[in-house]
Amino acid sequence: MHNEQSANGLRFAFDRVNAFIAGIVFLIALTVYYLTKAPTVSFWDCGEFIACSYILGIPHPPGSPLYILIGRIFAALPIAADISVRVNLLSVVCSAFAAMFGYLVTVRLLRFWYDRSGDIYSRIIIYIGGFTGALFMAFSTTNWSNSVEAEVYAAAILIMTIIYWLVLKYFETRETGQGGKFMLLTAYLAMLGVGIHLTLYIIIPVLAIYFILKKEVLTRQWAIIALFFFVELFLIFMLSARPGEIPYYLPVLIIFVVFMFHSVLLK
Repeated sequence: MHNEQSANGLRFAFDRVNAFIAGIVFLIALTVYYLTKAPTVSFWDCGEFIACSYILGIPHPPGSPLYILIGRIFAALPIAADISVRVNLLSVVCSAFAAMFGYLVTVRLLRFWYDRSGDIYSRIIIYIGGFTGALFMAFSTTNWSNSVEAEVYAAAILIMTIIYWLVLKYFETRETGQGGKFMLLTAYLAMLGVGIHLTLYIIIPVLAIYFILKKEVLTRQWAIIALFFFVELFLIFMLSARPGEIPYYLPVLIIFVVFMFHSVLLK
């Protein structure tokens, strides 16, 4: 059995095939990132992060202290003559792990749709969907470019994907002692991630829905929370942009995300 039913909802046990595919995703991403990594210093902030990692200096605000500490470890590794290459490898490793956790997150989300019966066809769909989604994430233009140079974004995305995976683990074991541990670990990593980049908190408001809602929530209560979330997020976008800059499909996208939470995860 690769899954088991608990009193709090669907709970998944260890799946060896899933773990093997996750390892394959990691190795593919690691290999491609390593072969395409920057051979020396890249433009913009990379030189600053490399220098500060080497001397344990302080880069531009907010400082990214955790990134600098980890970068110092990579800068000290005797794996390349150019120190820039050593620090670039930090992004290579972080993004490879981020791709792996992206696969694991996608698999857990797909299981809410297809894994009720646990038949072989559902498992194949889940594995293929997770594998494809993880590679699309890994080799998208922006993510790939941030994965081969000394920037903070690869490490930040790694923390984001780990947090998302832990939140899904919490959702499957909520209202249990184990679920409480996942919640504490999520909060700890969220605060720790501030030492890498503040964009980490983009994901926190969305994932908070997993914590504040129960399966037994009434439709009226859900509608009030969803409406508040929609208005707040829409106003943030509207007030922080120039007139006409917000695309027309953004409200539709927000409503779709809210609908998916209600119709899939909470049923």
